[in-house]
Amino acid sequence: MNLEKGKQIHRIYGAVLSVLLLVLGVCLIVSCWQIYQSGDAPFTRESIGEQFSKIAIPVWISVAAIVIGAVLTLVFPIETPRLRGQKERCRDVEKMRERVDFSRCKPIVRQQVRVEHALRTMLCVEGVLISLASAMPFFAYLVKVSNFTEALNDSVKGAVLASIPFLAVTLIVTLLVQLFKSESLWWEMKLLKAAVAAGAVRRSESKVSAVQKECGRKLLIVRLVILAVAVTLIVLGILNGGMRDVLGKAIKICTECIGLG
Repeated sequence: MNLEKGKQIHRIYGAVLSVLLLVLGVCLIVSCWQIYQSGDAPFTRESIGEQFSKIAIPVWISVAAIVIGAVLTLVFPIETPRLRGQKERCRDVEKMRERVDFSRCKPIVRQQVRVEHALRTMLCVEGVLISLASAMPFFAYLVKVSNFTEALNDSVKGAVLASIPFLAVTLIVTLLVQLFKSESLWWEMKLLKAAVAAGAVRRSESKVSAVQKECGRKLLIVRLVILAVAVTLIVLGILNGGMRDVLGKAIKICTECIGLG
């Protein structure tokens, strides 16, 4: 079997496994929701067994698919390229930007690079603002005391339903921001590579190394400051009895709540 045929088999298997896991996740969520609606003390051995016995078939199919995938990897091994995260792409763009001498670039290139950098910053800010705006109704629900009654299940279900729009909007906004940031990084890297190919390269690497050393010194200072603050807070916690209180609470939780004692 050639390499292309093996890749096609792995792609089909990945699509099938993704659908199976998605169906299994939906089944688990629905089962948990039905258990919540079954009474004031819903999570009993009987209710859990009854609900999860209904989804035994998709569970075992998913387990079988995972086992088949392990066997498939052994039979048809394929070397896949390592995926590069967005942090690595940002680091590559920063390194490439340090190599470019913008004073020797065309004005249009400098302007496009600044636009891409500003666009990514604006996307992050807008994503945070949209997420905060979508969280306002959820926070309003939480601070309203009348939404929480002695019926614990109803209170939990109400809070979960109120959080769904916020979580959905945040997830969609995060995915869109990451997608646009990835495209922006790719386009800026293309611009920088074109500038390097056109000869707009720093004549001396001493400036780059000096910048790197300066960044290293600043990072070291920040780490030392954080370490000093952490040590100071730990010492203050020991002196004012905070450590003793935390230890006492931990002992009570282990011996009274969990029942280790």
